[in-house]
Amino acid sequence: MDIHTIESLFHKDINRDIQGVIKVDDAEESVFQELDEYVVTEELTQHFYDFFQAYSKSMDRQTDKMGVWISGFFGSGKSHFLKILSYLLDSDRSIDGMKPVDFFTEKVDHPDLLSWMKQASDIPNDIVLFNVDSKSDAEGKQSREAIVKVFNKVFNEMRGFSGANPWLANLEETLEKNDQYDRFKDTFHKQYGGAWEEHRDDIYYIEDYVVSILVQVTDMSEDAARNWIRQGPDTYSISIESFAKRVNDYVKTREEGYRLIFLADEMGQYISANTNLMLNLQTVVEDLGKLTRGKVWVIVTSQQDIDAIKKNLQSNDFSKIQGRFDTRLSLSSANVDEVIQKRILAKTEGAAEGLRQRFYQNEAHLKNIFEFSDQTAEMRSFESADDYAAVYPFVPYQFNLLQRVFTAVREHGASGKHLAEGERSLLSAFKEAAIQYEHENLHTLVPFSAFYATIDSFLENTVRSVIIQAEQDAKRENHPIQEQDVEVLKLLFLIRYVKQVPSTLDNITTLMIDRVDAERLDLKKSIQGSLNRLLSQYLIQSSGEEYLFLTNEEQDVNNEINRMDVATSEVVMKIGERIFTDIFPDRKYRYSPNYDFAFDTWMDERSQGSLNAEIGITILTPYYEGELTPEAVRFMSTQKNTVIVQLPEDTSYFEEMEDILKIQRYLRNQAGQQQDPRFDEIRARKNREMNEKNERIGILLEEAIAESTVVVHGAEQEMMTKRAAEKLREGLKILIQTHYSKLGYVAHIHAVDELKEIQQDTQLRLEGGGEDPNVQATEEILRYLDRFQQMQQVTLREIIDRYNKAPFGWKEPDILASLMRLLRDQELKLLLNQELLHIDDAQLIKNVTTRNMQDRILAARRKRINPRLINGTQEVLEDLFGVRSLPSDEDGLMKEAQRRFENELKEVQDLLKYYHKKHYPQKAVLEAGERLFTAVIQIRQAEDFYSFVDENEDEFLDYADEVGRIKDFFKNQVDIYDSAREAIQVFENSRTYVTDDSVKDIVDQMQNITVQEKPYNQIQELPQLREQFNEQITDLLEHESAPVREKVNSDWGAVKDVLEESPEAKEKLYRHWESLFENIKARLERSNEFATIISLNEESERSKLSALQEIDRFNNELIQKETERRKQEVEKTTESPAADTPQPEPAAPKVKAVPQQKTITLAKKDLMKQHGMVTIKNEDDINNFLEEIRKELEQQLDEETVIRLM
Repeated sequence: MDIHTIESLFHKDINRDIQGVIKVDDAEESVFQELDEYVVTEELTQHFYDFFQAYSKSMDRQTDKMGVWISGFFGSGKSHFLKILSYLLDSDRSIDGMKPVDFFTEKVDHPDLLSWMKQASDIPNDIVLFNVDSKSDAEGKQSREAIVKVFNKVFNEMRGFSGANPWLANLEETLEKNDQYDRFKDTFHKQYGGAWEEHRDDIYYIEDYVVSILVQVTDMSEDAARNWIRQGPDTYSISIESFAKRVNDYVKTREEGYRLIFLADEMGQYISANTNLMLNLQTVVEDLGKLTRGKVWVIVTSQQDIDAIKKNLQSNDFSKIQGRFDTRLSLSSANVDEVIQKRILAKTEGAAEGLRQRFYQNEAHLKNIFEFSDQTAEMRSFESADDYAAVYPFVPYQFNLLQRVFTAVREHGASGKHLAEGERSLLSAFKEAAIQYEHENLHTLVPFSAFYATIDSFLENTVRSVIIQAEQDAKRENHPIQEQDVEVLKLLFLIRYVKQVPSTLDNITTLMIDRVDAERLDLKKSIQGSLNRLLSQYLIQSSGEEYLFLTNEEQDVNNEINRMDVATSEVVMKIGERIFTDIFPDRKYRYSPNYDFAFDTWMDERSQGSLNAEIGITILTPYYEGELTPEAVRFMSTQKNTVIVQLPEDTSYFEEMEDILKIQRYLRNQAGQQQDPRFDEIRARKNREMNEKNERIGILLEEAIAESTVVVHGAEQEMMTKRAAEKLREGLKILIQTHYSKLGYVAHIHAVDELKEIQQDTQLRLEGGGEDPNVQATEEILRYLDRFQQMQQVTLREIIDRYNKAPFGWKEPDILASLMRLLRDQELKLLLNQELLHIDDAQLIKNVTTRNMQDRILAARRKRINPRLINGTQEVLEDLFGVRSLPSDEDGLMKEAQRRFENELKEVQDLLKYYHKKHYPQKAVLEAGERLFTAVIQIRQAEDFYSFVDENEDEFLDYADEVGRIKDFFKNQVDIYDSAREAIQVFENSRTYVTDDSVKDIVDQMQNITVQEKPYNQIQELPQLREQFNEQITDLLEHESAPVREKVNSDWGAVKDVLEESPEAKEKLYRHWESLFENIKARLERSNEFATIISLNEESERSKLSALQEIDRFNNELIQKETERRKQEVEKTTESPAADTPQPEPAAPKVKAVPQQKTITLAKKDLMKQHGMVTIKNEDDINNFLEEIRKELEQQLDEETVIRLM
């Protein structure tokens, strides 16, 4: 062995057989080496201590805390740790006369731990060590009971029963309980010629043999035995409860102190995020602990800490699972580093010293060559000479990085089944990498790419085929791919999924360093060449500063993406969207705290979301189809009110956006096609790649705008900032200052609330003005209105739009403020629906600030009114309303007059309502006033209003002369007038009944006064006349009412007498007729008309007759009902008996039907009316008349009828 090679440095032969991650069901031929070389680090010592301390407690007292969770990252040695535990616990295991615990006497310096280990290995036990996934059946994780099925299977196998067929194991167990299993197996061997264990899985092929033997060794009939076999799979079931009971029953049959230990490897990976499986495991452990009380232990491994699983579970469920696995052990990366260094990389003392000296010689150089980019996670380099000697020929960062590579490759599905299941360890990877370089000199370092060979055989073909093809290409003459390129390609695969290490040129260079004396700059240049060649062959792709490995499928996808057709214009528009969405999302530029200017945006003169603004920003890319010379760009800026931003020639942002659009198009095309699972991850990565490109585009565009040329109004601008957004804002500021030259006319910025202050400033209005802070703006608007002829008008919206635009750029509230000042000073008139708007109108501000109203409001220069007309109107108002203090301005006076005229019209209309039903004096005056005021209040133009008042001045004054007495009449005299008219009407209604001449004279006097057109002076006489009339008419009415009152009382008395005769009728009818007669009495007392009093006499008579007739009908109905009842009783007593019934002697009847009499009421005058007028000349005439009446009464009379005459 050459002492100058890497091979010579190691304490033990680097080529000795060392397994990586040891499978739990491996043969035990290397157990001695495993135990002998097993490195117990400080961390592992603590884990052993925690486990055996908990385990030893279960030997002394019962416990249900018998679950152990061992976690560690991929390749950390947790499976090896599990297997070592199985060796240490196994009471039956012995290697070359030594128990496993004997190997730890020198490894563990802790008396208590060694004592617990020895104690554990001395008690009887069974060890069930298994990989849960390999023991799972075809149904696997799909079954909710998968965990208990696996435990049941390995338990059966441990006892020598069938593992493949649990129902068959159930049969075997039954035979064993009955002490028939050994006989059964012996008989089978004799009759079939082979061992039962070797042929039981073929039971359906040897069914007849099995049935025959069961019949021989048991009490089963042939049918029972055959049914057991045929129906066994269908009738068999296993639950967690039944499994735990079986285990507990078995443990009870074993000797004192016996323990059963299940050690399940990769349990965490098996249950993964499946909540059902996790809860299934929890219940298995819970039931075993509850029943066996520490005699059965469950130890599992997982690549996840148990805490990492809780996100998939409800908090209550998770707390239960935590309680089941009370002992939790976690293997860290530091532990693996130490194991590798002690077991693989341990040097001889001389070699270690030599390496320390070499480090001293190259320390400065080593610190300089291992450099990583800023975005890279911490990557440890050599910290000291001892560190160098311990890890050489490797570099410290490689331990942690390789762990991340293993995990990332497994998680991203690039590995085959064995790597995914954990058959590759860091230990074996470092050993194999060291062997690759064992013959190299001591200047050599193992580059990270060397680790590819340690996992190559475990990778999917989609990865391996790329590397294999590249290796073959490198061996061909004249092929661009070289051997170094292949190593770079391997490295790029290793770090592809490791986010902590971006695959930049600097990082790739560092990871490819293979010598202590390497020149970094030369290596970097060489690596760049390799990357370029790999790019040219589409074996990798670049993404910003990173380089990415491509599988065959990814290369195919990239080729398809590159063939996607994307128009340049589309790319440009998308770039524009990015600029004006992310970098510069503003849609208005704030020129000052109160002035915001909207602007449009263009990319290469293509609109990018136009707002129809007056100004804008145009960004020109190198792909602009027009001329891009400085002269052409300056000319373009003079033709449009826009900031020209000319981007530099570097188009990296364009290429990135083009890639994004191609990827998007490819993914859209794929969305409608049948999905191939192999490409799902590729498409997902393409989505991530788009996101990364999007991030880079933002940075590239920021840089491009920062370096751009800005041109405004024909002049290239020197910008004060390099920041993209600020640069664009500064360009807009320059543009606004040149484009809106009269913006300075507005010295004060008005808020909408200030319009209310202008409206309410009555003092300024009266004085005809006031200080205007924006007097230049107001005068500008007034000059504009002066250009129109007197009859011409513009809308308020047109004025606002004019002054919104250049060269003004004023805000709407400032324009409205100037207009309201002109309206206040009566220099302007505003009309809405042909009606003038006044400065103090309540809805004025709402109207002028509402967009749809602004289109309807007309504005015009105000014409001054002749002062004579104003004075005339004031005189009319003074005469009509007696006011002296009136506004002197046109609008104020008109508004005040209109208000008073409108109020007067309402008052007139209210007075005219009195005339609708009654006669009152001077109705014509009010009607004339109504017509006059109705006309004047409808006038909206000031000129027309003052002219109308002037033309109708006499009518206004005539009305004023008369209306006062009319109003006084309705205020003070109308009640007297109405009272007299009522008295006259009472007399007219009773004229035929009043013969007193004095009453007639009084009525004639009242009549003469009330019919006059202007009776106001004589109305004072009416109260006395009315009083005289009331006194005389009251006496006459009382004289007429007295006999009628007596008649009403008499009639009601007659009705009451009849009611008293029948209690039933009284109860039913009394209140009704009492109320009716009381009503007649009340009307009699209230009546002031003779006709009414006379009619009440007749009404009382008719009411009496109606009441008596109703009483008769009521009583007659009662009689009829009683008659019917008695008749039915008689009929019952006289019914004939049956023919065959003996008949008794006749007896006198007990019931006799007695007829009841009914009553009818007739009015005597009705009898008389039927005979008309009768002339009596002699006694015979008297007799004849009486005979006719007698006959008529006889017709009404019979033995059941009583006639009542009234």
